[in-house]
Amino acid sequence: MNRFIRQFSFYWAPLLIWMGVIFWGTSLSADSVERLSAVVRVPFTLDVAHIIEFAILAALAYRAFRTWKGFRSRLALWGAVVGFAVLYGISDEAHQWLVPGRWPSRADLVLDAAGALAGLALADGLVRGSSAVGAVYRGWAGGDKGVNPLIARLLPASDQRAARQTLWIGAITTVQLLASVVQVAFSARILGPEGLGVLAIIIASTSLLYRFVSLPGNEVITTFVTRSVAEGRMEEATGTLRFTFVLSQALSLLSYALLAVGALVVSGLIGGADAYKSSLLVYGVGGIAAATVRESMALLRLADQLRLGFAVAVVGAAARVSLLLAAWLTGGGLMMVVLAYVAGDVITGVGMFIAASASERKAGLPGFLRSLSAKVPSRDVIAFQVGSFWRASVEAVILHIDVILIANIVSLSQVGIYRAAHQIVDATKHPFRSISTGVQAEYSRQWYGGEMAAVRRISRHFGLLSLAIAVAGYGLLAIIHGPIIRIMLGPGFEEAAFPLLFLLPGALAFAVIAPFYVLPAATGRAIPHLASSLAMLATMVTALLILAPRYGAEGAAWANSIGWIVFAAVFVPFIVGTLRRGKRRRPVEA
Repeated sequence: MNRFIRQFSFYWAPLLIWMGVIFWGTSLSADSVERLSAVVRVPFTLDVAHIIEFAILAALAYRAFRTWKGFRSRLALWGAVVGFAVLYGISDEAHQWLVPGRWPSRADLVLDAAGALAGLALADGLVRGSSAVGAVYRGWAGGDKGVNPLIARLLPASDQRAARQTLWIGAITTVQLLASVVQVAFSARILGPEGLGVLAIIIASTSLLYRFVSLPGNEVITTFVTRSVAEGRMEEATGTLRFTFVLSQALSLLSYALLAVGALVVSGLIGGADAYKSSLLVYGVGGIAAATVRESMALLRLADQLRLGFAVAVVGAAARVSLLLAAWLTGGGLMMVVLAYVAGDVITGVGMFIAASASERKAGLPGFLRSLSAKVPSRDVIAFQVGSFWRASVEAVILHIDVILIANIVSLSQVGIYRAAHQIVDATKHPFRSISTGVQAEYSRQWYGGEMAAVRRISRHFGLLSLAIAVAGYGLLAIIHGPIIRIMLGPGFEEAAFPLLFLLPGALAFAVIAPFYVLPAATGRAIPHLASSLAMLATMVTALLILAPRYGAEGAAWANSIGWIVFAAVFVPFIVGTLRRGKRRRPVEA
């Protein structure tokens, strides 16, 4: 009985619900349709709507019909789905005889059938394609039954695990990239330049507070929990793990309390309206829910269960994009956009924690949730946390201080234009962050193994790869930035063209150093990042105060680029010095 309920809820209920939605739409009179069209902004014609609604119907029917074992061939399944969709289309057209101002149309029936075929083909392709992708993944990076023989000969066991994790991290990054692009597009169209400026201030103020107060517990898990597990000190590992989760959650609650106290101050930047204060406080809830996402991801990496993190990332991104789409279609405002962001954060944060908790045994840490007590870890862990705090604090200020400063200098619409251009450029940095993350473990392994030639070879190869991608990608973006802005941001953001162009030199500087960005951390050095970040912060703030009052969003964009160029200029000598070192001795164990 339970199996029947689960199968019905997951496969058949969505189909029945969608059939009800189509029936409801057909039940609307012609006058109701006109009034609804005046409120709901639909970016396509009614003919396209027919195709879309029956494509979805056929895809859902395909999912449901596949659960019945009576279809002995793929052709029979296709025939059943198409026949069902066409019959429902006929009943839908007949239904219109009974609705005032509506009448059936043979052309609509043809569109319904075409949409059903398209939806069926897409659903079948996704199902067959996902099976193929799963087979390729299991053969390439190793699944439950082993590893592809060629990969097994080329890579040691540790690298096979790294390959799997790199694959899943890339998949999660891709989901985040696509979601961020869609998120920018909808937010810009819903809010316009001034509203996007208000949203930018809310995000910058909240994120700066949360990141400044928080501690990056993911690094503690990656370094010290892994060390304790490897040395067999399971109680210490579990205690350290619980400490990082409890501390992160406690600091998020403290941040929200400070946010509530400071809401009046921050709302002064955006006009002091009660709606803005409410949006600020609602957005802060997402920070509480997402407080342990980094720690949960680190535990999933330890358990080699990043595929669960990918599933959670997809669900969170889908929820956020769906709510933004609903806000756009219904003419929603700032609060609906904020609620969409918060919903995505809540689903992602809670989902990641549940996935991490379910993976505790595979991480070698059973009993993680048996107790809520958290003991202060050893002195070296605390010292590492303090160093991480200062680095993370400086990075948080760099990421968000520009919006907060220019909000006091230029108009809200200029803030929105600057932030829109900034978000487009930020989206292009995802591939370079993936390269940086992918090489970090290999840097550390080769460095402490005394293989400096391998460190130099990796840095050279990935440095050239990053440079080639950056020159080609940013060169193309500079040429077609006009259409990109129109597609992503819509009308009202034409002024974002020059800020986007002025942000590209800084993005190019970041891309060039991206493969080397993690080298100091991989070799146990914190000074290069801290010194470079402080130099960037001082330069960017000075440039903002000089250029933004005179040139607005364009001046802020130039200040950001100057800051990144200074970061690269200070950072490069550290990298050159590291790569010029001789053979690295292994660290002496205590």
